[in-house]
Amino acid sequence: MRRTPHRRTALLLAAGLALAALTSCGGSGPASPTGSSAYLTFSGRTSADPPLPVGFEDQLFATEHDASGGTLTTTFTWDAVTPNVATIDSDGVMHALAPGTATFRATASDGTTGTYALATATATAGTTAQYGNNTEFGEPTDSDSTDDYIVSRPEYTLSYNPTRGEPNWVSYDLDASQFGSRERCDCFTFDPALPATFTHLTTEDYTGSSAAAGYPIDRGHMVRSYDRTSGALDNATTYYLSNIVPQTADLNQGPWASLESYLGDLAQSQDKEVYIIAGATGDKGTLKGEGKVVIPTELWKVAVVMPRDEGLTDVQSPSDVQIVAVIMPNQTGIRSVDWHTYETTVAAVETSSGYDLLSKLPAGILAGR
Repeated sequence: MRRTPHRRTALLLAAGLALAALTSCGGSGPASPTGSSAYLTFSGRTSADPPLPVGFEDQLFATEHDASGGTLTTTFTWDAVTPNVATIDSDGVMHALAPGTATFRATASDGTTGTYALATATATAGTTAQYGNNTEFGEPTDSDSTDDYIVSRPEYTLSYNPTRGEPNWVSYDLDASQFGSRERCDCFTFDPALPATFTHLTTEDYTGSSAAAGYPIDRGHMVRSYDRTSGALDNATTYYLSNIVPQTADLNQGPWASLESYLGDLAQSQDKEVYIIAGATGDKGTLKGEGKVVIPTELWKVAVVMPRDEGLTDVQSPSDVQIVAVIMPNQTGIRSVDWHTYETTVAAVETSSGYDLLSKLPAGILAGR
């Protein structure tokens, strides 16, 4: 079952390498009409971030300050000075279009302006990563396939639910070849493999969701960003919003992250092959009450662990595989909880999610697990 080296499909957009630079925070445009020395600063992307890939997005925010540095209350309009390189919408969401240097201008309601520059270049995929067998033990199915839009790419396979604005499940294979030195893309973007008729989400749909909910909410990856770091494009695909679920910060940065690290260490340091399926269920309302993205009540994950390069054909008895199954509550106050606390059986995950999982495993392998 040895896999072939990393290959791209037509579904994937080219991505870019760039360094963000702040320029002319004040004085690049007309001064405040009151004659004060008001100026703008920008946030949302910094020089410490890796470049914004071509074909991907990030959000820029502006703040107006008075001469003493105090914050002024205002509204902004955005303009792309170089629209052939990148566009920007009314919410400050940037979309890289081509290699080059993009410049954006923010204008406050009193006329104070500032510009922000962002270099972009085409990114390349990792050459050492080996992908494949994302649904090695069977593609999850449930009783209603009408809300399962399947997207398959080398890095993962997923079922997207257009009603919930998030994946039903994401399935992928993990081994040591897929880790590298690429930094996090930080480029949350609507998945171009989804139909144009689906609600077009941007990172703005998550912005402000913590304040609206009354507790911190993260953009939670189902395929962890760090698990796809052999190339810039590999990492960028994990930032498609089809791979993202609203998670409380305590879950995402607590037991969920601990389990991700445990499974990642098995692949990266212990030379294991780890087959992972992750998803979400339940409904705690939608982000900002807008009806676009459902906040789940629970997240679940099932992992099958085997020696490197082994798969379905190597399973002859229960001792040939290690199976990890968890159901974790999407709530606050659990940051310090040991992930083992939420261990359960595959049958329990199937009951909670409604999906038939690991359907290709031989009879008896899952008994009691």
